Amino acid sequence: ANAESLVNAEAIPHNHIPEIVNIVDPSNAVIFQGDTGLFCPNYVNWLNENENDAAAKKAFEVFKPTLDNLNKLLPDSLKVKTVSDVTNYGDTLLCDVYDNRNMPGLTDEALIGNLTHAFEWFSFHSWYGQLPQRQLGAYNLVQAFLDQIQAFRLGKDYYKAVLYSGHDDNIYGVLGAFGVVTEECLMDNF
Repeated sequence: ANAESLVNAEAIPHNHIPEIVNIVDPSNAVIFQGDTGLFCPNYVNWLNENENDAAAKKAFEVFKPTLDNLNKLLPDSLKVKTVSDVTNYGDTLLCDVYDNRNMPGLTDEALIGNLTHAFEWFSFHSWYGQLPQRQLGAYNLVQAFLDQIQAFRLGKDYYKAVLYSGHDDNIYGVLGAFGVVTEECLMDNF
């Protein structure tokens, strides 16, 4: 199968899937959702706290020149004015940029790089700015790893290889919980 057909599992006829591959039911995506509103009643409160705290306000000032440059390219109805705007709008904008579907006028590589830093900082801070958010965000995935290791140790059924696919916000939960990614390192890299 070519790379394009691998992206769309429906494009691969079922009889062509190698026997060694187990396609896990998409409902198992719960391993990436321990900190979301679906599972944690504090999710919305933490998100609001993080988007309005002193660190977010300070970062908004640091990224303000970048956001002002972006706003020059946007109609009034789409101007980025809040932390929530950065995370919500930034995701779509940057996916388009990195998929070579640039917004008209958004061709400045430095601006695109700075927008990427702003989006990633605010995303991490909004979703994982508090320790309990990082712990909950990592818990289900780390537990799945540990369950596989334990099954191997006990000689029970286990997968010889497991591939998980997720988004930046899923991966940030684990990286943040183990201190691999921090708000400080994201800002330092800006």
